[in-house]
Amino acid sequence: MFLTSLPGVGPISASVPECCFNPVLLPLTGLVSRDVYLSAQHAVISQNETLHGCIKEALKMAGVDLDVVMAAPGFMHLLAAAQASPVVATVPRRIAERYGPLLGLEVSPLPFALSLPPVNMVWAAHADSDPANAWLRQQVRAVLVDTATSTGMRADG
Repeated sequence: MFLTSLPGVGPISASVPECCFNPVLLPLTGLVSRDVYLSAQHAVISQNETLHGCIKEALKMAGVDLDVVMAAPGFMHLLAAAQASPVVATVPRRIAERYGPLLGLEVSPLPFALSLPPVNMVWAAHADSDPANAWLRQQVRAVLVDTATSTGMRADG
């Protein structure tokens, strides 16, 4: 069950992952194939001090087993690792497209479908029907859509 089925929770964007890598350190170009992606070493996000990462279950469902050599608590840490070492960092599209090029990284869609839960906004259940709170939630959603549009990013992740 995804969190969105609970009161006081609503999706604000899809979570579509892409991969980032330094083309100087990894001789890859353009779209990364499944075989190349799977043969690379990876940096993943992990909040539990393991190399399994937060996307372990999603990767398992996709039939993917990665050679994970690094885990970090934040997406920017992963991008920094990809900039400085020959690893592939798999991060949300919004982060990949905004920060990857600034760090000299190539950005490529994943070569397989990966189902991740959406990014959610959470609020107190008692505020669910509060007009002021509903207005504020709508403003947050509008800013995210507007930011994606103004920066040329796709609104789906």
